[in-house]
Amino acid sequence: QSAPRYRANLWQYAIEWCQLRRFVANPDLDLSIAADQYAPGTDLSFDGTRIGWLGTSFGAFTGAALLSVESGIQAWFLNAGNGDGLQWQGQSPANHSQIELVLKLFGMGREVPLTRFTPFVNIAFGALEPGFAASSTEDVDPAGPDILMTEVEYDEFVPNRSTELLAAALGIKQVLPAARPIPLLGTVASPVIASAGRPARGLVYMGSASHSSN
Repeated sequence: QSAPRYRANLWQYAIEWCQLRRFVANPDLDLSIAADQYAPGTDLSFDGTRIGWLGTSFGAFTGAALLSVESGIQAWFLNAGNGDGLQWQGQSPANHSQIELVLKLFGMGREVPLTRFTPFVNIAFGALEPGFAASSTEDVDPAGPDILMTEVEYDEFVPNRSTELLAAALGIKQVLPAARPIPLLGTVASPVIASAGRPARGLVYMGSASHSSN
């Protein structure tokens, strides 16, 4: 039962963030409770057109899931994350029974701990990643939000292939100069600047970083 719950949890997560974005953008939002912290006459309000998303690791994954449904967020920073939903599900021991077949296919016993150091989940997901990345981004407006992604060379947790497939599905190019080229992506010189109908989108590759220190 954990897989449906996992999926429903992501849906609920997206709904709550959409609601929060609408709440913050409400021009009638009363912020008078914070008036004592500012000089008299200060305009206490949020600019609903300048709401962004900064997500690292799982926050980048959930941000990628939110991209398709929340058009009110116009700037996204997805730091060392991906669209690898199966990988994240594999972190919970409660899901062990659902992927025992995969364990057997890879010749691994049932006692294998489902931690970030067990790579079989990432390997198994490889067959699904291209379709998953395409389907999860098909509703993102090509002329819509600005998106900055990062990828690290020594990522001990997030598979870089999944990150690159997600970037390719979003039409994101690799920002140059870079430590090494990513064959799957086109390139764009730094700085990346938006123009009419063309948002600023790029993936920055960090060659000497890891998932835990980037």
